[in-house]
Amino acid sequence: MNFIEQTGNTIEEAKSAALKELGAKFSDEVDFEIVEEGSPGIFGFGAKEAKITARLKETDPLVLAQEILDKIFQIMQIEVKFEKKEMQGEEIVIHLQGENLGFLIGKYGQTLSALQNIVNLIINHNLKRKIYLFLDIENYRSRRERALQDLAYKMAEAVKTEKRSLVLEPMTANERRVIHLVLQNHPEVISYSSGEEPLRKVIIAPKQDNK
Repeated sequence: MNFIEQTGNTIEEAKSAALKELGAKFSDEVDFEIVEEGSPGIFGFGAKEAKITARLKETDPLVLAQEILDKIFQIMQIEVKFEKKEMQGEEIVIHLQGENLGFLIGKYGQTLSALQNIVNLIINHNLKRKIYLFLDIENYRSRRERALQDLAYKMAEAVKTEKRSLVLEPMTANERRVIHLVLQNHPEVISYSSGEEPLRKVIIAPKQDNK
């Protein structure tokens, strides 16, 4: 519940009741608006209750993302620095840095993608709008993207030469997208995805083999 209306004998009493109902501990977590000041009346006659509306303030997505990652890294007992953090529209990009973080990347970035998905789920569970978080470790994603682009060109040439379809290793959706973008306007080959996650693969084929 993010927005409620609350009453009380006084404004402070109404605010206290609103905090309890919203599950907030402190007043600075909530935006209050006074609807009616209320009045004690005379000898109890003509008394009016104070009325307010209260809404939980939205947490800064960038701050929330870092807090979640901090907790995960504390549990894992690893030291990770936030080299760069930025938010553009609905997208958050966080670059991580530290010693021996290869295990956080995993094979073909699968561990990094899993961590990114977990944090995205937690963030969007706590916010009122959709946010997309992208994690990178020591520029892995840009290096991986360049490698995939090179692979796409190389495999396309092999398909042209051998005149047969070639199947690439299983990839994440983002990685498959890189391959498809590189080859989308290729004059002699096409690319498409086949299989079920997490073993979905890209197939590059001569255009005449397109079904």
